[in-house]
Amino acid sequence: MAAVIDTSIWVDLFHPKTPPGARTAARLAVEREDAVLCEPVCLEFLRGVPASHYSAVRDFLESVPILPTPPVLWAEALRLARECYRGGHPVSSMDTLIAGVCVLHRAELVTFDQGFEPLAKIGGFRLVVLERRT
Repeated sequence: MAAVIDTSIWVDLFHPKTPPGARTAARLAVEREDAVLCEPVCLEFLRGVPASHYSAVRDFLESVPILPTPPVLWAEALRLARECYRGGHPVSSMDTLIAGVCVLHRAELVTFDQGFEPLAKIGGFRLVVLERRT
């Protein structure tokens, strides 16, 4: 099974002020044999990378397999977002796109972000929320 590594993991891997415990957890997640990216994570992460580090970070990310983004992703993300909203759990559009990729590819999501819990419950994908240790 593929493991989509969420933006929160990539941020803590590369941010210079990340506490050592969180950086170690992020590094271990990224080094998993089944670690993959998806385009929504790339967009969300790379938009905030400083220009001075952008090329190196982009080159590193290009070494990680990426799950394709099928056209049906939009419909799946909308379904997830609407069901979460009806259940009293509004979620961001970007998170619904990431969750949609996990649903469509039967992938698990590895993250520091507990906000994915309603999406995982509705979408039926495995969610691994890592502890962000200091």
